Amino acid sequence: MIPTIPNKLLHAYEKSNPQIVEQLVETIRYVHQNCPFYKRLLTKRLRNHELNEGFVREFFTKIPFSSKEDVVRNYPDGFLAVPRSEVVAYFESSGTSGNTVGSTRSVSCFTQKDLERDLNRRYSKHLGLSRDDIVAVALPYALTSSAYCFHRAAQESGAMTIGLDSGSVLSSHQKHLEIIKGIGVTVLVCSMPLVYSTMVEAAKESLEEWFGSVRAVQLCGVSTMRNGMRKISEKFKAQVYNTYGLSEFGATTHTCEFGNMHVYDTDFYIEVIDLRTGDLVEDDHQGGEIVITTLTREASPKLRYRTGDFGFLSTETCQCQSSSPILRVKGRLKDAVKLGERFWMPIDFEEILMADEKTTGMYKLVYEPKENGEGVMIKVSADVQDVHDPELKERLLAQFHERISKDIALELNRTGMTHEEFLDQSKYSAIRSMKTISLDDRRPEEWLVSY
Repeated sequence: MIPTIPNKLLHAYEKSNPQIVEQLVETIRYVHQNCPFYKRLLTKRLRNHELNEGFVREFFTKIPFSSKEDVVRNYPDGFLAVPRSEVVAYFESSGTSGNTVGSTRSVSCFTQKDLERDLNRRYSKHLGLSRDDIVAVALPYALTSSAYCFHRAAQESGAMTIGLDSGSVLSSHQKHLEIIKGIGVTVLVCSMPLVYSTMVEAAKESLEEWFGSVRAVQLCGVSTMRNGMRKISEKFKAQVYNTYGLSEFGATTHTCEFGNMHVYDTDFYIEVIDLRTGDLVEDDHQGGEIVITTLTREASPKLRYRTGDFGFLSTETCQCQSSSPILRVKGRLKDAVKLGERFWMPIDFEEILMADEKTTGMYKLVYEPKENGEGVMIKVSADVQDVHDPELKERLLAQFHERISKDIALELNRTGMTHEEFLDQSKYSAIRSMKTISLDDRRPEEWLVSY
């Protein structure tokens, strides 16, 4: 007899993917037989258990986690489950601890089938990509899967596809703007679209003139919630889509017509766990660390893989009538800051700024230890339409103090001035600078100890 389901999450997944338990059984069997790391991890634990649906329902949440640090320690083939002759793509994720010069050693390989599945997941069906579109991909191409796969997926749809990179000597943001306007780009794929609108607004030119052809903005590699999505949509007069993707997995979610990110639950089983205990979070309104298990991956499968990202997983049926879980991602755990008794993410500050129609969307946070060493002071800098607006600063600061903490100072800047050096086209920022543009963390240590 199959034991009672120990958590509501697995049952919720079965509503949209009835084969989920069977897939989990096959995933555990596959990684145990083919992946060196998981063979070592699981052999003793599976010795006294029959690997079947009953085992998954009762014991899946007791399977040990794996992490990026495990991948790095087992470089290059410890997580490889197929012969190298079957690998058609090699990627590395960025930002891992203990990285070496020229390589993070955080390897992710794709077979041809892995790649084809990822290309099919890259763009939401609601975006409706077609041969009539002109797609500009403004993402880093080196080693990461994002730009390559968004580019290939656009080409597969028949769309004219332009590789802009993420801003470099040969492909500056000014060059990006000229192509968006001159070629008539209809779909812009990027991490920070507000960089482009800020450049146009700082030059006191018309957003409509520059972005009039853009019908959709596809975000990648950035946590953006309701107010941020709304701000981008207003600036570009376009529909905004987001995708939660990692080089380890490719695209794991898609955005429905109501702006919710749904898990591709025939390819991934996503959990949210308590940061301290590692227990499964069963409350839709309680956040935790995002943990991912692959269901169809051949080359580099992962089992209960801790991403280092904080998010919420809702199992409620969406307005679009899909019962696939909805994932909301708030950002990297290492970027959290403790103010009072709570931890706050950069996106909590962003949502307050983005909600105000008089902010342009560009901002910067500086985390700085207090002089007495007790706690952290936050300085928020933000571009606004009018720095002389007598009520704006008072209104924003009051919201920060009321909703987050009194330990927040606020500086308002003219459009383009918060990141003046970054936007200066005589200089070019590295990819790492681009990814951390909104946060300057001067704390001596990260609050979360690496696991």
